[in-house]
Amino acid sequence: MGRRQRIPPYQRGTLPKYNREGMVTCPPNIPERWFRAKMARRETVNVLGVDYELQSVTPQWYFETNDKCGMTGGTRDTARYMDIMFKNVVISPPAVAAKGLKAFEEAEDIETPELLIREIERFLRPGKKSGSGESKGGTK
Repeated sequence: MGRRQRIPPYQRGTLPKYNREGMVTCPPNIPERWFRAKMARRETVNVLGVDYELQSVTPQWYFETNDKCGMTGGTRDTARYMDIMFKNVVISPPAVAAKGLKAFEEAEDIETPELLIREIERFLRPGKKSGSGESKGGTK
């Protein structure tokens, strides 16, 4: 009999590790699909009367997507960025999760995707305050 084969942590049933902000950290050897299925945070947000269920992604995936779409500098491709985020972060409604930005193009709606991307950014960065919600201080 040979030595026991080393089992990766995600197959051993170990508990996830959290950083200071309370977000689950995903080691590079864990596949993105497994992370989303087992350890992703979920939250429901309401944008203009429609409930959207959001799930978190790994920090590595998030930063790579930002870099690919030029959101950290260079030429920005905002439409591509929004489409990728809608398809990977939004779980419900299914039309938005499957079609991404095209779900809003069919209705010629600009305001909803702008507010939804703000909510997605707020959700993925827990320390950031919501830009689309009502202010607690009342009216200006």
